[in-house]
Amino acid sequence: MGLNAMVYRNRAHLRFDPEKLGFAFDVRTGEYYPQKIKPEDPGEDTVVALSRRLGNVNTIGVLADAIRRSLGPDSILRSTVLYSGTHAGDIIGLDSLSRLSGELEELRRKTNGT
Repeated sequence: MGLNAMVYRNRAHLRFDPEKLGFAFDVRTGEYYPQKIKPEDPGEDTVVALSRRLGNVNTIGVLADAIRRSLGPDSILRSTVLYSGTHAGDIIGLDSLSRLSGELEELRRKTNGT
């Protein structure tokens, strides 16, 4: 068991008009997604910007502990992504992206961007 993460493309970067295809819109995340999958729909690679395996349960625990030490217990990265090595369906809302971006930038500074 482990944890994967996906980031969906901004509408401005889609190569099709999601409304014309009847895609639904999630106001929390800005994600467009098909309400019913049809063979003529664009493939997942056209809506997914990034998909990564973050690690197995043990690795997620180690990462969560490192994030807690570096950013503190209230880190959005820790509380919404790394709180468990076996969860699914969680989202980071558009209203939290600037905070997440700030945390990632702080981690880059603390690790010299490596």
